Amino acid sequence: MERRRPRTAPARPLVLVVDGHEDTRELYAVALASFGFEIVTVDDGADAFGRAWQTHPDIIVTEITLPQRDGWGFVEDLKRDPRTRDIPIVLVTGHGELSVRERAAREGCAALLVKPCLPEQLAHALRELLDRKPFSDHASSRRGQTESEPRSSADSRTPGAPDARIADAPLKRTRRSPTFTSTPDTPPPQLLCPTCDRLLVYRQTVISGVKPIERWDYFECQSCGEFVYRDRTRKLRPTA
Repeated sequence: MERRRPRTAPARPLVLVVDGHEDTRELYAVALASFGFEIVTVDDGADAFGRAWQTHPDIIVTEITLPQRDGWGFVEDLKRDPRTRDIPIVLVTGHGELSVRERAAREGCAALLVKPCLPEQLAHALRELLDRKPFSDHASSRRGQTESEPRSSADSRTPGAPDARIADAPLKRTRRSPTFTSTPDTPPPQLLCPTCDRLLVYRQTVISGVKPIERWDYFECQSCGEFVYRDRTRKLRPTA
């Protein structure tokens, strides 16, 4: 007899993160894992539905602008299939216009967060949505596992797939909870806006991850918007 899922959110909810920017995927994956989530990441809309169907996550975070197939198409696929239609969907996007918010509501999305969206803000929103959702038999058939069975980092991998799961490994690795600061030990670099060549204004730093520690510095250009600089790759890009 199939075991029914408790009516409370799982201790480590599984989150599918879909975003075309590698830095954003890694930032959310590392930070959300430290907040107590399990993570699967996908970099384009064409593969996203297959991964959602395969892993049946507790909640999905997706951008609208994606390679191959956009986020709206991905949402339509999810809502069309009985296996995935009840999974809450959170849009995290640089498009915060009223028309986008209205469409998100029509499409049945649970929430829309506008970039720049810090991991702490995203984690709080996910927990709120999961706490409100009745977990009766949702995802009870995911990979044929019950809540008492461990989730491995390899059980949902597809050979050659670009994404990976961040699994529970408390005895092997020590995760660092995200630190948000506007006065980091090492001052942020002075950077010019890549669009207008004006000096960017530093806003704050997010430090997270396992060794090597990851650091993201957030900047703003009054004319061109928000930017994030990843210390490890030394790359600056727009947050939207």
